[in-house]
Amino acid sequence: MIFHRIVVMLLLLSAYLSPAWAAEPKLNPFDFDLKPAIWKLADEDTTIYMFGTIHLLPRDLKWRTDKLNAIMEEVNTLVVETSDADFNEADGEEALVSSMMENVGGPPLIDRVQPENRDTLKELATFIEMPLEALDLMPAWVIPFFVYFKSIEEAEESGEYGYAFGVETVLEAEFKKMKKPILSIEEPTAILSALTNMPDEQQMDFVNQMLTEWRTNGVEAIAFPTEQKRLMAKR
Repeated sequence: MIFHRIVVMLLLLSAYLSPAWAAEPKLNPFDFDLKPAIWKLADEDTTIYMFGTIHLLPRDLKWRTDKLNAIMEEVNTLVVETSDADFNEADGEEALVSSMMENVGGPPLIDRVQPENRDTLKELATFIEMPLEALDLMPAWVIPFFVYFKSIEEAEESGEYGYAFGVETVLEAEFKKMKKPILSIEEPTAILSALTNMPDEQQMDFVNQMLTEWRTNGVEAIAFPTEQKRLMAKR
């Protein structure tokens, strides 16, 4: 009987929402007892370990334990939310772009946002170094993520924060080196298509919420890697 041992990585993606460390910390955010949660589900022929993860992490954040390392050696398959292979297929990029362009059109974005947020939208365009006319050619739900990824890009320039230190990135590299299978539970094109096909009202609610937060509390309130880099500078 073949015993299947699978690790399922659960994404706790915060998107552009403020993370726990966005507030001013009372203690060093890297100084804590290392006790990551690991769940085990098993029957007579299958064992599944579930380990909650985050895509982007600071270089110095501790998340490895001897117990987790032993599990990584034991299992024969890694299951993540989305794997590098999902985006590296020959037609993957074209399919993603095609999916995101579905149902794009309508009045200019600046005419669709709430009047009080229009100046903030102009600030956003400057921040991400993209003309407003270019934003009109994209689904509205994408706009907040431009801020998110731009702030990640700025944070990664220091070499102290980024995808390279995220749990999935690290474990995928290790499983590839061990020549163990890597599977994913989501199909990127289907997800992006579903987001793009959301009613425009819902997409604009998403955009206006982000712009209102920016206008009220500044870009740091939504671009958490920028805030994270500021905290790291205080250490």
